[in-house]
Amino acid sequence: MNSKIVVKIFGGLGNQMFQYACGYALARRYNAQLCLDISAYKVKTHQGFEIPRFEGFSEEVLSEDEVLGLFGRFFPLKLLLIRKLLPNGRSVFVEKKFGMYNELPMSGNLMYLMGYWQSASFFNECAEELREKFVFKLQNLEKNQPILEKMKRNNSIAIHVRRGDYVSIKSNQQYHGVCSLEYYNNAIGLMEEKLDSPCFFIFSDDTEWANANLDFKGAQVYLVDVNKGSDSFMDMYMISQCNHQIIANSSFSWWGAWLNNHPEKIIVAPEKWFADTSIVSKNIIPEGWIRL
Repeated sequence: MNSKIVVKIFGGLGNQMFQYACGYALARRYNAQLCLDISAYKVKTHQGFEIPRFEGFSEEVLSEDEVLGLFGRFFPLKLLLIRKLLPNGRSVFVEKKFGMYNELPMSGNLMYLMGYWQSASFFNECAEELREKFVFKLQNLEKNQPILEKMKRNNSIAIHVRRGDYVSIKSNQQYHGVCSLEYYNNAIGLMEEKLDSPCFFIFSDDTEWANANLDFKGAQVYLVDVNKGSDSFMDMYMISQCNHQIIANSSFSWWGAWLNNHPEKIIVAPEKWFADTSIVSKNIIPEGWIRL
């Protein structure tokens, strides 16, 4: 195996998982070694590089100098190009526009990817292998265990309400936007129609808003707020342990829903994934999920 695929890892946990999954699928397809460029975390953002939180992580992590050694000292300038075949069979793909690539052909012995790659279509061919790799190294169990037991005893539905930086940062308002109250209440109503004795578990960075606005019509409701800071990733695990999910326009709850192995799961996702209507997002939501 002489070929290498190097994936730029950046953003929060959900984004990192999409990037890793895309790179893993390509490495498997082209019989190449997967390597990760984590230079974006020289300055810590979010909770830092979090792929090692999974049991199946074993790939090589390259330093910034090692990446430059592979592609040359002017490599950062070359990343300004959408795609370029460099000398000696080195390919670079930069996802300047969301969803701009349908395929990522490997035309040499070294490929570099920088983008979000937010579609299961990039890795459907090895979905079961990824489920085995994305097994959490659990922590903070003493606080989560009572909640897990409630989930198992009830017809559990995770509902993720993301506001936080989507509300407080203007550029995020314009790009991402937030899911409307109408979306959440319609999704809750749908679950109450389809399921007997539904029990909702709220995950949110704005619990005050969620408590004040969501309409559960008398159903059992629990607020999950025990995972903070370095334990935050446990919320994704907890979301995945519910029978059903109502997700936000967030890669974090997307993965929580995708990792749900319940055979009759119902997953509700927002029809409008981005506030910026120029962005094509039709490939984000997998077949079988309900869009409202």
